Amino acid sequence: MIVMTIKASIISLVVIAILIIPYVSPVLSESSSDVRIIVVSGDYSKGVIPIMNPTGVAYGRTYLRALWVESQNGSQVEGINVTVTPLILGGWNRDEVVEFSYYINCSEQVPAGNYSLKLRFLATLPSGSLRTFVVAVPLEVLSVPISVGQLSIQPEDGTVFIGDSLVVYSPISNLGHKNVSINVSLSVKGVKELYSVSKSMVVAPGYSSLVFEIPIDSKYSEGEYTVELAVRCSTTSVSRLRKFKVLLGVSVVSVSLEKDHLYLNDIGHLYITLMSVRNANLTLVASYYNENRFVKNTTIPVTAAEGTQVVRVPLLTEIPGNYTLRYQVYLFGVGIGGGEVHYTVLSPPSIANVSVVRDEKGIVFNIRTYNSDSKKSGVLLYNVTIDGTVSYSGSTIVDIPPGSGLVVLTIPLDTAGYVAYNFTLKVLEYTSSYSGVWVFPAPEETNTPTTTTSSKPITSTTPTPESSSSVEETSSTRGSAFWAAVLLVIILVASFIWVVWQREFSSKSKRKKRPNPKRRSPLGRFKRPKPPKFKSFKSLPKKR
Repeated sequence: MIVMTIKASIISLVVIAILIIPYVSPVLSESSSDVRIIVVSGDYSKGVIPIMNPTGVAYGRTYLRALWVESQNGSQVEGINVTVTPLILGGWNRDEVVEFSYYINCSEQVPAGNYSLKLRFLATLPSGSLRTFVVAVPLEVLSVPISVGQLSIQPEDGTVFIGDSLVVYSPISNLGHKNVSINVSLSVKGVKELYSVSKSMVVAPGYSSLVFEIPIDSKYSEGEYTVELAVRCSTTSVSRLRKFKVLLGVSVVSVSLEKDHLYLNDIGHLYITLMSVRNANLTLVASYYNENRFVKNTTIPVTAAEGTQVVRVPLLTEIPGNYTLRYQVYLFGVGIGGGEVHYTVLSPPSIANVSVVRDEKGIVFNIRTYNSDSKKSGVLLYNVTIDGTVSYSGSTIVDIPPGSGLVVLTIPLDTAGYVAYNFTLKVLEYTSSYSGVWVFPAPEETNTPTTTTSSKPITSTTPTPESSSSVEETSSTRGSAFWAAVLLVIILVASFIWVVWQREFSSKSKRKKRPNPKRRSPLGRFKRPKPPKFKSFKSLPKKR
């Protein structure tokens, strides 16, 4: 009886299969999901897979009939156990997305690599026929649970200024379910390695970030650099690279010299134009050389702001000569621009010396000039006095040739005395003065040899500064000595006569006077009292 029942069931299944087979469509081509499943070798993973209806046809009841894992060559992989729910869908409309929960357990023997999780569905059409299709989901097996994302930097445009900092960060994930120890190293390389740091850390399951701040100091120059992040976990290493640019942010646009020829103590500047796209503190160092000899260094602090800025560097003009000014602009110790300029400091036309001679026309002043520049025109002012009385004053236009020159001025003086003179030469805004004193000798006297000797004309003079007192010439000095000697003789003679007169005449003219009485006390002269004297009386009887 039992055997007959079994035979009847088999016959029924065969009949049903014969009826169903003609209505089952062939298997459709596989379609892939955009979602990737990641599992660590020797660990598990779980999550949700969103799958869109890949056929574009609405289905009734749909069954998940089978699932397996294939390698890239199409062979089935052992050691990966997968569970997916739900197994039955009440319906699956066209373009509808259904979320399937999964749980995957991966054996340690499964090598790391890329695989595919295949899901085969059996679905019913509205007509009652059946259709099967397969969906492939990418599956990645990792040997280590650490996943390192791409490097990101701040500033985001990848441009950083010297003196600022570059922030580097990367997401890191522990896809496993245990704490993992890792070694992290970060380095910055250009032509050579400029920065490196390393550290060890423990990453808990889940997501976190690696963050580094790199100072961009004076070791860097303008150019492109590469930052590399390396993460090592057991025997596996992951590297991430990112390029960035380093800029100074400040540049020297132009340089101009206000004057290339200046006079002594003149004011001039070197103008340096800076272009900046940032706010920064700069240092400008200027070195001065006169005739290739070092003179001094000057340091000028500069605060740069965004935009264009002009920096003025003063020129040295205290000493004449050919100057070379070398300049260099520094930003955090890094030179951003420099060069050198040349200028000349000239002595303004001046009076070098004045000599005085006498001729038949009067007094002749020979005024020597010096001019280190080209030919100039100026005004000569003069003032000549005799014994403090102004005799001649005025001005005249003179031409001053390059180098040494001579200006001759004749004053018709015929009166003897002390001649004081002052000359001022004005060329443009520059002045030069010269003063002196000259003795105009008296006419020669034939009777006195001394007068004949002192009446010779004296032609030399001693120069004095503009603000100093006059210095007498050689002839003036000799004349003064002569008159001083005469005065000394007169004084000695007068002194001798005075002494003799005092001795001879002063004593006789004096009268003899009675000496004044001594002053007495207003109470009269005091006389000491005399002791009493006792007289004997002869009338008294004598003792017997």
